[in-house]
Amino acid sequence: MIWTLLQDEEGSALIEVAFALPVLALLLAGTVDYGLYTERKMQVVEAAAAAAAFGAIPGNQLNTAGMTSAAQTASPSLTGLSVTSTYFWTCTPGGAHVSNTSICANYGTPIQYVVVGTTAAVGAPMPLVGVGSTFTVNGQATYRVRWKPS
Repeated sequence: MIWTLLQDEEGSALIEVAFALPVLALLLAGTVDYGLYTERKMQVVEAAAAAAAFGAIPGNQLNTAGMTSAAQTASPSLTGLSVTSTYFWTCTPGGAHVSNTSICANYGTPIQYVVVGTTAAVGAPMPLVGVGSTFTVNGQATYRVRWKPS
């Protein structure tokens, strides 16, 4: 009788599904979690781009409050968004940074860029044991300041 039960194949598919289903569920959960993380990352980068676009308007390079407002408007669902900004000069597009724009006298008009960094602490969509329930997402954007004729 035991030998007959060991050779019987009825119900073997159910056992195979019982082993495969948890693995497939974990893969699905991981895919959804990664997708939600990517969405948050895109929101933080979009916030940096909006802030840098605001800062690229002549006269706004030092307006950190305006850049922060632009970032928060671009991504209203992010809470705890922090914005940092700085600017630099080059003599040629994409050239080396210069500290004194008078160096550019032989190379043409100095070019100014604004750099905005954004950071947000985001809750994990599906917190896992040992991984943590929040993580930090960073974004950065660099825009060339529009030339303003004197």
